[in-house]
This record gives sequence, C-alpha cells and structure tokens, in this order.
Amino acid sequence: MANKIINHIKEEITFENVLMSALKTPGVKINRAKFLRKELIKYCREAQVEAAIKESPARAGIPKDIINKISLQVINSDICRRCRLCYSCSWWSTVWRIDFCGV
Repeated sequence: MANKIINHIKEEITFENVLMSALKTPGVKINRAKFLRKELIKYCREAQVEAAIKESPARAGIPKDIINKISLQVINSDICRRCRLCYSCSWWSTVWRIDFCGV
C-alpha cells in the first residue's frame, strides 16, 4: 500500500505539474521561457531547450527522469528558501516580539 502511494506521488510530481501549480498561485509570475531555459540547459542540448519552450519538455523528447530531477531540485530549493525566511522572521520576532510568519 505504501509503495502504491509513493509511486502515485512520484508520478504526480513532474516538472510541468510543479510549474502549473506555481502559475496558479496568486502573486506568482513566471517567465516560462526564461525558467525552462535556465533549468533545462544544464541537462539538454540547445535544440531540445528551444523545442521545450515552443511546445513542452515532454514533446521535446526530454526524458521523464530529467524532468523529475529538475522538478525536485526546484521544489527543494524553494522549500529551503522559505525555511530560511521563516527562520529569519522567527529570530526577529523573538527580538522585536512580532509574529512575522504566523507560526
């Protein structure tokens, strides 16, 4: 049962799903072409990057494991950034007795 859930989660956490979720978040604006270029150029040829921008990473022939690897890196980076911000806010809240993060 646990393996089934884990496999389902792995299938759902894809580069495009993460990007689409971010785009649906109020206040988040992403330059899709710039984002794709920045993330894909590390792993793909220029022609594949251009095709991914014009259509989609899947249609450009970028392997799913590369797309998932990028997705996880982006997610982990964002989580770390948010944790550092919340930690900083928590530290300042102890100094100034202000609840910045609502935690």
